[in-house]
Amino acid sequence: MALEWHLGDILQNRWEIRKILSGGMGIVYVVYDAELRIVLAAKTYQEKYLQSLSARNNFIEEAHTWINLDRHQHIVRAHFIELIHGRPYVFTEYISGCYLSDLISTPRLSLKQTLRFAIQFCYGMEYAYSHGITAHRDIKPMNCLVT
Repeated sequence: MALEWHLGDILQNRWEIRKILSGGMGIVYVVYDAELRIVLAAKTYQEKYLQSLSARNNFIEEAHTWINLDRHQHIVRAHFIELIHGRPYVFTEYISGCYLSDLISTPRLSLKQTLRFAIQFCYGMEYAYSHGITAHRDIKPMNCLVT
């Protein structure tokens, strides 16, 4: 059964939903963690992508691999995973900034800056790949955060 969360909802008496973002496959909830006293992002897949047990297990396995990565300046840090009403959520640091897709084709993004972002992206992906993450599965400018 799909659960729909709304702004202001409090999950597990701990996480207050402050913002909801959805994309092609995923949903990201920006939450305030009352226990840690910080803002986090809680990422999950839309229900239709988690209907099979193998899809859920893959999400959980990939999240654990992400959580076990050491800190890297070009990768969002994943902290922990929680099952909430049977659905897995990976909780990550919240990045305040914009998406690379917001900057593409604007005068603010010079060729020099474009190349700098591309190199930083490659550094992050190479690091993740060298630590067991073999595919991101959804690489696109909307999934690249710029601070």
